[in-house]
Amino acid sequence: MRTEYKAADGSIQLLTGTAFYYDGVLADRNSNATFGRTTSGLVKRVESEIGPSHVGSGLKSITRTAYDNLGNAIEIEEPSGLRSTVSFDPQFALYPETRITYLGSTPTYSSATAFDLRFGKVATSVDLNLQVTTYQYDSRGRLICETLPGDDPAHCQESGWPFTRTTEYHYVDGSAGASYPDSLSYIETRRRHPNAPGGYLAARQYIDALGRQQFSTSNQIIEGAASPSLVVSNQVRFDAIGRISHQYPPYELAGAAVTQSPPGLPTTTSYLLNGTTFIDPLGRVGVVDPPDATRQAIRYEGKRTTTLNARNDTAFEVTNDFGHVIRRESGVGSSNPMVSSFTHDGLGHVLTETFGDSASTTIVHVYDLLGRRITTTDPDSGVWKFGFDVAGNIVYQDTPAANQSVYMCYDAMSRIQRRCISSGPDLYSSTICSSACQGAETESSYVYDSVANGSFGIGRLASVTDASGSAFFRYDSRGRIRYESKTILERTATLEYGFNAGGQPATVKYPDGDIVTYNYRSDGSLGAITSADATYVSSMHYDLYGRASRIQRGNGVVDDINFYNEGQGARLQSVAVTKAGISTPHLSLAYQYDSLGKLRQVTDNRNGSGQLANNATFEYDAVGRLKSQAGTAGGLFNYSYGYDSIGNLIQNGATTLAYRSDRPHQLETIDNVGVTYDSNGNRRTRGSHPTAGPAEVYNYDALNRIVAVHDAGLVSHATFFVYDYQSRLVADISWEDYAETPKAFYYSKLARAEDGDLVKRVFAGNLLVAERPVWAPEFSTGVTGVPEPVLIVLLVCGVLGLCMIATLPIGPLSTGRRGMAARACGIALIYFVGTAAPLVILTTPAQAQQQGSGPDRIVHQHFDHLGSTQAITSQAGTLNHQVRYDPYGRIRGGSMDRALPWRPGSGHAKNSLVIRRTSVRGYRSLAFACLIR
Repeated sequence: MRTEYKAADGSIQLLTGTAFYYDGVLADRNSNATFGRTTSGLVKRVESEIGPSHVGSGLKSITRTAYDNLGNAIEIEEPSGLRSTVSFDPQFALYPETRITYLGSTPTYSSATAFDLRFGKVATSVDLNLQVTTYQYDSRGRLICETLPGDDPAHCQESGWPFTRTTEYHYVDGSAGASYPDSLSYIETRRRHPNAPGGYLAARQYIDALGRQQFSTSNQIIEGAASPSLVVSNQVRFDAIGRISHQYPPYELAGAAVTQSPPGLPTTTSYLLNGTTFIDPLGRVGVVDPPDATRQAIRYEGKRTTTLNARNDTAFEVTNDFGHVIRRESGVGSSNPMVSSFTHDGLGHVLTETFGDSASTTIVHVYDLLGRRITTTDPDSGVWKFGFDVAGNIVYQDTPAANQSVYMCYDAMSRIQRRCISSGPDLYSSTICSSACQGAETESSYVYDSVANGSFGIGRLASVTDASGSAFFRYDSRGRIRYESKTILERTATLEYGFNAGGQPATVKYPDGDIVTYNYRSDGSLGAITSADATYVSSMHYDLYGRASRIQRGNGVVDDINFYNEGQGARLQSVAVTKAGISTPHLSLAYQYDSLGKLRQVTDNRNGSGQLANNATFEYDAVGRLKSQAGTAGGLFNYSYGYDSIGNLIQNGATTLAYRSDRPHQLETIDNVGVTYDSNGNRRTRGSHPTAGPAEVYNYDALNRIVAVHDAGLVSHATFFVYDYQSRLVADISWEDYAETPKAFYYSKLARAEDGDLVKRVFAGNLLVAERPVWAPEFSTGVTGVPEPVLIVLLVCGVLGLCMIATLPIGPLSTGRRGMAARACGIALIYFVGTAAPLVILTTPAQAQQQGSGPDRIVHQHFDHLGSTQAITSQAGTLNHQVRYDPYGRIRGGSMDRALPWRPGSGHAKNSLVIRRTSVRGYRSLAFACLIR
């Protein structure tokens, strides 16, 4: 039997084609015989055409299956050629008990499963590392205990025994005829935790007779309470036909029973059609009305759906007959709406994207018959090609630049083994992956399945070797990384991780052997962070939403974070950083919001005026983009912003940006200073030098990562950037006057090294709370073999007193903590760009290096609403440094109230150009545009 989908536009283009071969007159599952009479109706081969491809023609993805005489699939061969056999229980031959996977003809991986034959549910599973997970059920077949590797399944739901299971589930039925909430049934989930009463954390989900969750409860220590309170959350009410009509904020239950009209202001949802009194027959939402009045109304008019916000800004989208969006427009009726349109094939794949109704912006996509994008033609760069193997792995990427391709090579289990960079012709070569990157450069290679040093590493990544060095991993019985070793340019650092009985991070052992311990309270929340000779966080308070509301630092400084009630959207109200005995706060900011919930005003209660004032008032256009910032009195830090019809930023204060007509998202000039790009859409130069050509030059590797920056007017000054296999920045090396300056090494987000210091970074969740430098030159100095700067890249910008850099994991363009993204400079423009954990860089002369490792060198970072560093305090609790930002993330100034005992930051500010990192993309705050396509 063959299934085909073809375009219905008259072209009858084949969109997908799959053939199913059954057990016919020829039972050979490898046979290509014509379709015959089926005997059991079992599919023995599925053959999917790949169609157009950049890696070959006539390719097919084929899966083969063999069965026993009962119809059980006992052998599967995947498209990659990977073969697995399955054996079933001997008693009933119903349940697959063992799976063996072969690499070639060798049985390599084995996993096993045992079933509770009463219910046909999994009782135990044994993974590739022979680690056992156990499941236990009650007489109704409901899961009552789950035990992960390392825990003990004994005494499931038996009282009087230590709680050694990972999770227990207790079921209590509601009372028939009782009133709310006693009429509700509930499931109590008990999760193991070493500090909780009874050894577990308990939470309940209350369910009505229709199986709908009505609310949940848990024990939380609220603010500075001495003991946990019962908190009700996720409470909802339903309308007469079973749709959610009210959603309530969490609240503390103080003795009284839960009612159907709890305290707190709810978010209500109406299902009336287009503002009438008639219920939408399709059950669609008509109005969402939060308690902060950020109301949103939705109107349905055939294929058009219109949304109006509380300010009556209008947006709409239009769909085709199949429900695919073909047009979106926001800021409807305004002077500068944002418009995008799309076309699709019959399967819903996006074929074209156009912005601002301008044909010059159209991006075109082509897909193979399995729905994978194989070609993208982008007016800002050119043609990008992608190739896939028969197993669905991306194996080839060809960039618009000539003679620049990337190959990914996989094993039979579809695990990447090598990544190769080819400078050969722009045609796929099958020989490159047939051996060790034959005819190409090996960018990275991967090894799996190590059990050395007690690692439970079967089926997991063991090590990687790349241009920067290498990385090694060891795993615990649950597959968590417990040890990692990172080598960067011949320097190695290790990190080790420990977990408590509840599975939470408990310890981190840093490269110098220092161990930081995370201490948890009886409700499971983080309470303190300490080491043998230092306290980083002595206590933390949380609100009803689980947000940190107070952080008591080890240096005596307190961060108080206050939030509005639900009438103001429970948003951040203020941040205050104080120290007992010091009358002036280190930081004091208050926030107000507009009718859409956007930040409208920041009030600085510490620095009311001058260069350090954070005071600002913001306005937004009908699309939601930043329109202006009004700073302090006297016009200080006032900025206006403008956008063109396709979303490019064309005005930033006094700076004017102009774009090319043929490559509509590429800057042509910045204040009449020319900008050029390479074939892949990455910025190549900016400006010109009187005698040395372009003032700024940027170089990139085949993966489009900035690898060096160079000022043509200062050939002796350059900065090199080094990346690992994840495209994470791991080192930067600067040259000044042809001499190599100290390097910065980024071993992980927890540890970096530079100028002879190992800087240990301590986090509370995702919040960086402190950094501790110790003199450890073995992690950063004395590296040789770095090439001299010859035609590298650029670096320019006005001389700033402060600069900032961030290193983030690879992925799509990240806006970090300072806002949102809009299309510009090839892909995106960033508003309020910042970092998840900014590193402050001082371009003023460095203080004399203080060698040592005592607690007196610890510094604490204190943040604003976006998570950006605003203040740095010493271990004595004194204010060392302040940092201030403009929109788009540029550091506009700061103050150094005391000499820091070390120099935070890295060598990125050693040249005159400031480059900030967002993912692997460069972002120039002076030019307000990203560098990399």
